[in-house]
Amino acid sequence: MNEDSDIEPTRQSLRERLRETTSREILAAAEQVFAAVGLERASMAQIAEEAGVAVGTLYNRFKDREALLEALLFERRADLLAKLDTQISELIQAGFRLKLSSFFCTLFTHFEEHRAFLRLVFAREVGKKEKREEMSRALLERVELILKQGRREQVLRRDPDHSMAVFLMSAAKGMLQRDYYGLPGLKPSVAADTLVTLFIDGARQ
Repeated sequence: MNEDSDIEPTRQSLRERLRETTSREILAAAEQVFAAVGLERASMAQIAEEAGVAVGTLYNRFKDREALLEALLFERRADLLAKLDTQISELIQAGFRLKLSSFFCTLFTHFEEHRAFLRLVFAREVGKKEKREEMSRALLERVELILKQGRREQVLRRDPDHSMAVFLMSAAKGMLQRDYYGLPGLKPSVAADTLVTLFIDGARQ
């Protein structure tokens, strides 16, 4: 009996891992199809073909294309927040400027890795409004934590209205959309350093 009880959790764990792997592969395939043909034209059949699974497998996990898209958005948001939190924790002893630049470098790198898909998301404001707002607040909270350090180091003035964090996030979005203005994109590290330099040092010569 003990042997059976030891084996069953292992089997369940393996099945769960296989299921999670399949789900990640489906989401990656969905991202590729959405980016290639657009959010409206993408079909469950195309996504299944790209993922190498049966269409029925998709419907076993996701009610429809919209549910699959929401799951993909959730995954990409969670992935970004996890990357940002890891970066913040790794630089816990770092100075304000380095921490802020690293934050935006991580943000820009994530966007670069998923550029085609995320451009569609930004342009169309895809996804449930409350989830978009929740993500915006999560990013703003993390920026605010870094800005607090800037005030402790007496690099920044007081900001009771939280205007600095809002300004930074708006400027970051502009950095991600340079091509809309006919400008070449910048490497994530260059874009992050440029943004932070303009924020802290200003544009004066």
